[in-house]
Amino acid sequence: MRKIIIILFLFQASFTFAQQNDSGFGNKILDQIATRNVYESNRIGFRGLPSKQLILMDSLIANCSSEFLLNNTINHKNAVVRVYCYKALLLKNFPIPQYLKDQFSNDASEVLILSGCLMDQKSVMKFYKETYLH
Repeated sequence: MRKIIIILFLFQASFTFAQQNDSGFGNKILDQIATRNVYESNRIGFRGLPSKQLILMDSLIANCSSEFLLNNTINHKNAVVRVYCYKALLLKNFPIPQYLKDQFSNDASEVLILSGCLMDQKSVMKFYKETYLH
């Protein structure tokens, strides 16, 4: 009986640590995305280098829960972070709630977009409609 209690305690402790680790590591990644503050295509620049922002988003997908991503898609103050979290949820096959689709359809925040070597600025609303509602 004592061994079972110890195992349950260790399991609970590891679960709690994993949740704290998820948000701590995830917040560091989100801070890096927010600092760069550009939505990038797969390849950028004249040389077609891999996008650093997409590498960070891949790290979010691999290391963060859908709940963490959903919370930041809804509440993060940086529009680029919200867009990347939304994309990460889609890539994780998370069912996007209608209220979130409505939020993105009405978000007038501006996002700087780097596609190849071309830069453009669009509202989240326009980017969302062009990218996800075709």
